[in-house]
Amino acid sequence: MHALRYRKWLILGGILFVLLLVFHFFSWETDFSFLHDDVLLYSIRLPRTLAAIFCGALLALSGLLLQILFSNILAGPSILGISSGASLGVALAVLLGIGAVGISTVAFLGAVGYSMVLLLISRYVKSTTSLLLAGIMLSSFTSAFIEILSVYAQETRLKFFTLWGMGSLQQVGGSALVIFSIVFLVVVAKVLWISRDLTVYAQGEDFAKNLGVPIFRLRWLIIIITSLAVAVCTAFCGPIAFIGIAIPNLVRLFFKTTNTILLAFGSMLFGATFLLLCDGLILALDEKLILPLNAMTALFGVPFIIWIIFKQVK
Repeated sequence: MHALRYRKWLILGGILFVLLLVFHFFSWETDFSFLHDDVLLYSIRLPRTLAAIFCGALLALSGLLLQILFSNILAGPSILGISSGASLGVALAVLLGIGAVGISTVAFLGAVGYSMVLLLISRYVKSTTSLLLAGIMLSSFTSAFIEILSVYAQETRLKFFTLWGMGSLQQVGGSALVIFSIVFLVVVAKVLWISRDLTVYAQGEDFAKNLGVPIFRLRWLIIIITSLAVAVCTAFCGPIAFIGIAIPNLVRLFFKTTNTILLAFGSMLFGATFLLLCDGLILALDEKLILPLNAMTALFGVPFIIWIIFKQVK
């Protein structure tokens, strides 16, 4: 019964993914003349579509890993503030004039540092509410440093950083896509490698220890994997919120399984589909209304997260 359930949702998700990929690539237009324009095709349309796929998949997978790590379905890059750690790195890089590769590197270091602090706090704080509050406070603390940096930034760099903070897939070019694809392959390969340990760890830390799972090494691998994924997404697309928390919970609701490989694949599929939908709607409304990507993901993500919170309370 369970196998039929997740197969049904995988097929449906695959169909939605293909449809939204096509709609996004054509920017919801019926004029196909741009297919003869190589510059428009390979410099604008294709990079933006690929960025939506990579970014949506990586953020959703990161959220799943963090929820397993902290044993908390409300964990996610934006809620726990890991995106803020990456944003601090980006702020330092952008406002100091560091190049694209440097931005992703500093963003990664910021995300890793933030994740280490959060993991340390989680060892002493057992309450879900307390951990979430700690993440919010750390995020605010990090934002304070970003605001201080902004005060001393040049006007052009400050404007770029402000627009970046709203979230966008427009700036992703060839070099960024190369980095995206490499990170995506590395992250997926690592998750497949530790999938058995993740499935066992999700049943409880004591249970995992009894089965010989190397807890310390597993935690560090999750931190590095999620930090790498969040860092590259944040560096090139901005701090996109709610995908990392909403999509893994949606997949759990649909699939009804604890198999990490299935949850990971489902999260990546629906994460990419969700971001294609959000950015596709932005493209469709472009002539009438200008919307930041973060605003669009929030419109869909916030109601679902509130529903999860109320469901937990009950």
